[in-house]
Amino acid sequence: MFGKIWRSLKSWLARLRGRTSRSRSREPSEVEPPTPVNPLSDTGYEALFLHLLDGVEQGWERTQVLDYLGNRMNDRFFKSWLQRFGRKLIESPLPQKQLAERMIKLGQMDCGDVSEIAAEWGETLQEKPTRALSDAEYQQVFQQVLEGVSLGWEGAEIEQFFEKLGEQGKPEIWVNWLGEYKRRELTASQPNYELAPSLLLLGEKAVSVVQWQPFGELAIAMGNELLDQQENESIWEYNGPDRVE
Repeated sequence: MFGKIWRSLKSWLARLRGRTSRSRSREPSEVEPPTPVNPLSDTGYEALFLHLLDGVEQGWERTQVLDYLGNRMNDRFFKSWLQRFGRKLIESPLPQKQLAERMIKLGQMDCGDVSEIAAEWGETLQEKPTRALSDAEYQQVFQQVLEGVSLGWEGAEIEQFFEKLGEQGKPEIWVNWLGEYKRRELTASQPNYELAPSLLLLGEKAVSVVQWQPFGELAIAMGNELLDQQENESIWEYNGPDRVE
């Protein structure tokens, strides 16, 4: 009796496996292929991602994030860019604590690989130790400030930018650095006279913030001295005809 029951059970299991196999063999034809996604430029991906983080900060729900990403959820180029973006943030002298918090918040929403990658880099960014800047990094950050002012930054934006540097963004540190940079630039064999207009504009904006007033005044002084030095060199280099009495 038991043997008959066992053979019947084995037969039933075999039929079940057969139906499962046939069902699986039909699945590929029933599943729609993923919609192809055209890759964006690095600038395009950055704009997409930063807008996403802004949405998360403003209170987007998981469904809103998924709707916003759409087919980009499975965009391998987007994921590759996000890895490069994370490495770039780690290598930057800027702490980017606010950005790190938003990336971690996105990761907590469980929105696939994009949120996981964002969270991993956000946590790494939060743990990045504060260190003194090298001279090359000071110049890199200073160039970002000049570019920001050229794009319309006012005193408040300049102050906020330096606040992101934490301990390395204190006004006295940057006054000391700019004083040394001014000395080097004015005594160089080939001073960068093209800096003058940017320095004057930076100084004009920075003096409107009380704690950054000395920094702004120094930037204005450096800009004016570069202009004066350029004018003096132009006079000495004049090769026109000699005056005839």
